[in-house]
Amino acid sequence: RTPLGPEGCLPIVQAAAGGHCGCVSALLQMGRGVGIDDMDGENDTALIKAAKGGHLECLCLCLAEGAGPEAKNAEGWTALMIASFAGHEEVVEALLCMAAEVDVADPSCGFTPLALAASQGSESIVSLLLAAGALPNARDAWGKTPLFQACNKNHLRVVELLLGAGADVNASDDDGDTPLTEAAA
Repeated sequence: RTPLGPEGCLPIVQAAAGGHCGCVSALLQMGRGVGIDDMDGENDTALIKAAKGGHLECLCLCLAEGAGPEAKNAEGWTALMIASFAGHEEVVEALLCMAAEVDVADPSCGFTPLALAASQGSESIVSLLLAAGALPNARDAWGKTPLFQACNKNHLRVVELLLGAGADVNASDDDGDTPLTEAAA
């Protein structure tokens, strides 16, 4: 493992965070213990930082160098979860092409990439995830489905996409609420 710099920084992770593909490539070629899946002090890998910043070219370089798309940071989020929440459509598409797990869930609250995209109203990402086989009725830690997220934020087009994919409008959460009651709140 590469030694961490000040404040838990790792050069390869910092380079990916800034979208500096040339630096990422040079660090990997240099060797000396630098690995594509090395983690910084927050358990972020170069792939996760590239996803967070929406740096598609850097992300693709990391994937080509063998970065594991299922690596999780300190919060338990994968690159696909981060990109879905941040609205980075091309990054999501690249990760799905590399067979990133589409229904991976946050370990603390159970949010999936689909729920995260639905909460942000990201129509294109919701469409990509559904096309990749994301479960429209996956439940979080409170029994809520992605449809609850879309209804809560009044993302009408996302609601339509989820319903078209078979989301259950009558699914009740742990409190007995449904997406309809969520929309009316």
